[in-house]
Amino acid sequence: MSSVAAPKYKADGSSAMTESDSSKDVWDKSKIAFTSVTERRVKPIEEAAEVGQWKHALKECEKCQKKAEKSDRFLALKALVLAHQQDEKLRERGRVEALQLARREPVPTNQRAIDLLVDTFDELSLTDESNKLWQRAISQSDNKDLAFSHMWKCIAKDNWLEAQKSLASFKKAFPKERQYEFWNVVMCFLVHLDPSVDEKQRALFGTLAYRMLVKLAEAVPTQQDQLLALGKSIVTAEELYFLVYVYLDGGYAEEAVQLLSGPKFDENSIIGKQDPQLRSELLLKALTKAETWDKAFSICIELLKQPEHVEDDRVWDILLTAEAKANTNRQTDLEALLADYTAESRPHNRSAFVARMKHLRSRAGASDQGNGGLLSLCKAYFSQHQAKPFVFTDLLPILSSLDRGDQELFRKFLCTQQSAPNGRQHTNEALMIFDRCIESPSSNVRVPLRRAREAAELYDVAHKGGLKATNVVILAALDLCHSSVVSDKVEYILRAIVLLELGREQDPDAFHLSVLLIECYVKLGAFSQALGRFAKLSIKNLQMESVAHLILSRISSIHPQEAVNEEFALDPIEALDAGIDVITRGTGSLEGTIRMGLQNGSYSQIINTVELKASSRTSMQRWLYAIETNKIMRLNNKLPDLIAEPPRGRFADLRDYSFLYRLTEGDDKVHEYLRGGPKSGGSFTKAMLFVDNVANFLIFELAADANLAQTTYGRIKEQAAPLLKELANTREWKKEMTKAETMLLACALLLRQVIVQVGGQGSLDPEAGEARQPITEINRIVADAIGCFKRKINSEAAKATDSGDHQSLGGTTKIPVWEFLHESYSWLEVCQTLALFLEWMRQQKKQKQKQGKRGKKVAKKGDKNGQPAQEDKDEIVDGEKMDAQLRDWIAREIHPALSDEEASDVHRTSELISSLHSEIRECALQMIDSLSPEDVVVGRLVDVVFAKGDKGRENEKDKEKAELRAEEGWNEMMQRVYGEEDSQEMELVEKVCRNVVKSWVEAVEGILQIKVKPE
Repeated sequence: MSSVAAPKYKADGSSAMTESDSSKDVWDKSKIAFTSVTERRVKPIEEAAEVGQWKHALKECEKCQKKAEKSDRFLALKALVLAHQQDEKLRERGRVEALQLARREPVPTNQRAIDLLVDTFDELSLTDESNKLWQRAISQSDNKDLAFSHMWKCIAKDNWLEAQKSLASFKKAFPKERQYEFWNVVMCFLVHLDPSVDEKQRALFGTLAYRMLVKLAEAVPTQQDQLLALGKSIVTAEELYFLVYVYLDGGYAEEAVQLLSGPKFDENSIIGKQDPQLRSELLLKALTKAETWDKAFSICIELLKQPEHVEDDRVWDILLTAEAKANTNRQTDLEALLADYTAESRPHNRSAFVARMKHLRSRAGASDQGNGGLLSLCKAYFSQHQAKPFVFTDLLPILSSLDRGDQELFRKFLCTQQSAPNGRQHTNEALMIFDRCIESPSSNVRVPLRRAREAAELYDVAHKGGLKATNVVILAALDLCHSSVVSDKVEYILRAIVLLELGREQDPDAFHLSVLLIECYVKLGAFSQALGRFAKLSIKNLQMESVAHLILSRISSIHPQEAVNEEFALDPIEALDAGIDVITRGTGSLEGTIRMGLQNGSYSQIINTVELKASSRTSMQRWLYAIETNKIMRLNNKLPDLIAEPPRGRFADLRDYSFLYRLTEGDDKVHEYLRGGPKSGGSFTKAMLFVDNVANFLIFELAADANLAQTTYGRIKEQAAPLLKELANTREWKKEMTKAETMLLACALLLRQVIVQVGGQGSLDPEAGEARQPITEINRIVADAIGCFKRKINSEAAKATDSGDHQSLGGTTKIPVWEFLHESYSWLEVCQTLALFLEWMRQQKKQKQKQGKRGKKVAKKGDKNGQPAQEDKDEIVDGEKMDAQLRDWIAREIHPALSDEEASDVHRTSELISSLHSEIRECALQMIDSLSPEDVVVGRLVDVVFAKGDKGRENEKDKEKAELRAEEGWNEMMQRVYGEEDSQEMELVEKVCRNVVKSWVEAVEGILQIKVKPE
């Protein structure tokens, strides 16, 4: 790499040759030749270092040194090579030489030499020395490229504090380059946003950025033709964006509103005209945050006079909020404005109509007038947008507030609407959606069943007429799923799957339909089918970012083995890795964005990038996917990875649910039901991280990996108290976990108690009282689980109920729904962790026996009299308090303790593990028996889809006659629409049922593959 001397720069940064420069031409040429020689000499060393051949690189260094090579580049390279040697003396020599070179006077300014020294300091964990070296090199050199290089490196690492220091040196070296003034403000604010910086320092830099921006804003002249040079005042719309952002972040929203409304930055100013849309967005944000509603009302009135804001929903929403919260009564003014903008003489304004309907709805509770006008508005709005998909989304909250009389009038109005495309078909769809939206929630399964049947019939009419009616089949499936919610019977989900698959045949690119189909397959326990549909989503580039969490959440407790679909097989580990890669790759791709933002003056781009990187780095999904990966690795008896520590603050929840199809609150409940388990949050993530660390500690100890074992031991020792505090301060933490997961957490906390006692206090006797108490609690938890699985094995008990994980379909005694799979795999994880613990205890006992046989004297902690030292006493007391708090918390929150319970030991634990594993396997074997022979089971499922007599339940006394009639109506509809023998539809129904059965068998066989090895 060439190291030609950099040209000197004038004060403004431009190059300038002096007389002394011209006199050094000869020296410069000789220096180039000298550099070429250095390049040739160090090349073999660098090539060896690149492939990790450090011993060979050291030999090349010795050869080079014999040639009297003394360049900074060589000296830095030699220090790096020494630092990578295994011999500690050579490593120490590398440290000394690196420090000598970095602290030398004059300081090295060769770019390559500095990079090599930084690499050396990174290898030796001397990061502070790297920063000192850069600062000295920049301060003693007028090499602009060197200064820029350091700043870009700092920015790439999000080290805003060091980047700000680099900019400070820029200002000194190049005082006439005004852009660095504003860059300095940006860096100060980015330091303020950095959570890794001390709180006081963050506040200081935030205040500093604000005050510098105040001066820049004050420097803007009122005479618009007198703008100052860049850096001395705000001169661009992007700088204005940054100013407002800092103001709003610091709580100066009112000041921001004053600036944006004043002559310097209003719509008529030069800066305001640069980007009117950006300025308007800033003004609306500032108005919302400032909450000065009287002023907000007046400003919104003025904004609506501008054509670009007439149909801006945000302006209308702020206007309504301002009228409701203003100190002065502006109702008359608002109503006159709304009436004017929704008059027939004006072009139709959707935003104004929605605003007026919202206002009349809010006034309906305060007075008896307004309902008539509200109904008229609804009719006018529907007439204008009846063919648009958003029409009922906008009308739903309004229509639901009308009284029964007005709702009936609107229904009659819908019956008269035939002018839309597709005529009667469109009207029927509108009537169906309307009835669905205004119908009160019902716990009677007949209601959603009736709606589903009507929607399926309507879909069939549309299909035969050559029309697409994808939304109708989605609504039919949602109503069937709602029937499952009400009745707790998954047979309705199977029917929903069949309808969705039939709809997908007609519209394979329907995204909402495919997503709902994935949810249904997951809930039904047919994971490989869910995976197949996920892989075929039409927007493949977005599926990992949006829909993946519906598939990958808790995948370890549903399908930890390879999933086989009709066309492909997929490893869940690969899917999880892909999910993590999407998050981390997105963060990595943003590194150059900030650099471009500074160079182009795009400060909005910088802020958006920093926020996105911060949220990606603390994304909950990163840890959730890593946890699931480790769970799968352990279940398959593979070595897990050490997961990074969670962020100090809150997780960023980037999971998206907005793409789920919904019209009513009932639809939200359906999606929640189909999710399969509660929505995991921060408490769940931290709890499962603790469980992960406990299991990993045992594995790393047994694998004799001292470093990883020590790291995980430190984590489980220190994290228990903060975790308990976190859960105690989160009232609804249990709503994030299943029962099996809370038991898993309880076992991990109890194991931690024994592990810390053994590791910290040297109590290796498993029969000791301190160890027996938590082990007794664990044994009780496992014994209760054995009882639960025994009840599942009891065929009569399984037939007597159809709730939770006890489910049957069409005479099939049992089917493996999501709950069954999750509970089975979760308890297998408990068994594996306890088996590891027993093996670890046995290892500890053997080590103690060996020490006794060899007659080794073990050094005792404490004073000279053998008594515990004061710090050890304090630690023991703190540990005892922690153990007592832990037992109390588990008894109160998870598993009540029995005071008269006889203490038990690890031998009993071993027996219980074996027993629980056997019961889980027996349940799985019984499940496989009920799923064979395949053709018979498929026939039963087809009967369930068509509701043919509901075999196996005909004698149920609790089945209402009304529900039987609803089933008969469903059967008649299905027979009429899809029941023709040898039809394509009938073949598809049979194919779907067969795929579901195969997926079930695959999932249950996975349970039998899990190996548990107790003591």
